Amino acid sequence: MNVAINTALKDTLQDQLEQLSSQKMVWGEMGAGLRLTYLQKMLKRVQQLDHQSWGALSSRRQGYDPEATHGEVIAAAEEMVNSALMVGTIRALIRTYTTLDKTGAPPQVKSHPSQAGAQQVVSVFPYDFADSMSPYGMAGVKGEVWTPNGPPLQKAASEGKLSLVLGAGNQSFLAFGDVMHEMFIKGNVTILKHHPVRDFSAPFYEELFRDLIDDGFFATTLGDVEISGWLCQHDLIEAVHMTGGTATHDAIVWGADPDTQARNKSENTPVLNKPMTSELGCITPWIICSGAEWTDRELRRQASQLAKAFVSHNSCNCLSPKVVVLDQDWPQTDRFIGYLREYLTQANSPPPYYPGSQKRFLGFKEAYPEDALEWIQTDPASSRTDHGLGDPLGWLLVHMDADSDPYAVQNEAFAPVLAIYQMSGGNQCEEFLPKAVEYVNEEVWGTLSCTLLFHDRLQSTHQETLEQAISDLRYGGIAINLWSSIIYGIDGCTWGAFPGETLDQVASGIGLARNAFLIQNVEKSVLRSPFVHSGQLLLSEKGEDVLSVKQYRAVSKVALRPNLWHIIKLVWHMMVSKPK
Repeated sequence: MNVAINTALKDTLQDQLEQLSSQKMVWGEMGAGLRLTYLQKMLKRVQQLDHQSWGALSSRRQGYDPEATHGEVIAAAEEMVNSALMVGTIRALIRTYTTLDKTGAPPQVKSHPSQAGAQQVVSVFPYDFADSMSPYGMAGVKGEVWTPNGPPLQKAASEGKLSLVLGAGNQSFLAFGDVMHEMFIKGNVTILKHHPVRDFSAPFYEELFRDLIDDGFFATTLGDVEISGWLCQHDLIEAVHMTGGTATHDAIVWGADPDTQARNKSENTPVLNKPMTSELGCITPWIICSGAEWTDRELRRQASQLAKAFVSHNSCNCLSPKVVVLDQDWPQTDRFIGYLREYLTQANSPPPYYPGSQKRFLGFKEAYPEDALEWIQTDPASSRTDHGLGDPLGWLLVHMDADSDPYAVQNEAFAPVLAIYQMSGGNQCEEFLPKAVEYVNEEVWGTLSCTLLFHDRLQSTHQETLEQAISDLRYGGIAINLWSSIIYGIDGCTWGAFPGETLDQVASGIGLARNAFLIQNVEKSVLRSPFVHSGQLLLSEKGEDVLSVKQYRAVSKVALRPNLWHIIKLVWHMMVSKPK
């Protein structure tokens, strides 16, 4: 934006900030019943949103034609994810606020001591009949929130501040979750600054939050880096939350250039003198536990699940798999890697839409000798528009062991790069798993989330080893036998880095972005699931989505309005509709 545009925008924002500031105590002191009314209005609005158009705009921004085959699948998948996550968040908060209104306390949760360590384990999913009948409830998924010790404290907060949310650039729903946490968990009025990559989301947010905007409790804006900096430093802004990367975080907190940041960190003189919370990146580990023999079908399925998680959004997610930790003594290690390679070879490479992808990708290629790299160059994804984003990057595997340069586990790629690290574990669960946990805790950058693939037979014979691993893993989210992205989608779970990071040594962030049960002093969320179940996200043998456009949209309609007609249509499409 040029100077004249930014000057006019600042004048508008000044009026919005003054309005929000005048309403912050009204919102902070508002009773649960009145906030519940806003949530009920939001539920109706999210059901009426044009999610199909929103998904199409995202598909186009990623370099696809949303009316052509592959681009339409991308659009339909995003439509489903947005609608399911948003309506799920709202319904979970309606449940919480309904109970707050009736009893003055949040919905009560049950807890028990962990089997290893001093933590307390709070059962949050499934919580009620609706949870039990959801796809993940019926798949046998169990959700837990772990607190450091003692019975969990549940408390509704009403900070009554004016908060700034700097939205994420890679997913449309992330800013929604951040805003809802600021407003309905913390009790702050909020202004959302959209990321330039997701500026097309602005009108949908304005429609969704219309009632809160009209009553002066929420505002949304576009703008460039200058506007973001101006908002962060504005006297009326009392707290900042961002979803993004550590470079942006440090520029906001410590100064614009590395020398300034280093000096300010050494002198403990941040340039941002207000609370700062964040959800940042992570080199997300997938630990493949040895000690059990998998069937060929299980090997293929788990390789498919890993491949799906890796290629989604061209691997530009804070929870994209970035390092696979394997036991070199497991007799099936090479077969597993081989099946992973097969799926990636079939998966078409998308345009590198996210800023900086090419540069970061090249950095990994330059950091390792050729014999450590496996560059899988596949056909470009069809249905591309004339996007000008550059050639597809392909998929880069970095093969590592204890003697390898640690670059791949110390630098977040946010690009299609996956390290495969092998260590000696004797093909013994009780030997390998503690070593793997120590490795990811001590050597791998970030603490946001991880996945552990742990065979059902091991759960019956090595339960203590598993429980000790879960207790010891220093990650804010731990998913057993499924992609950690599902933790974000389970509304009773929390999402955020493992506690303990500081402003001058930040990696995956500080604070939480989801906490529907208002649980205090959260350490981590854990999702447990069977080794094979219907909730696992997979790639087909052709490297494509296993769901069709009609199936994605049928799921979306059931999520938004779970009536009998939509359920019947979903069942029908699951039986007869096939991906093109």
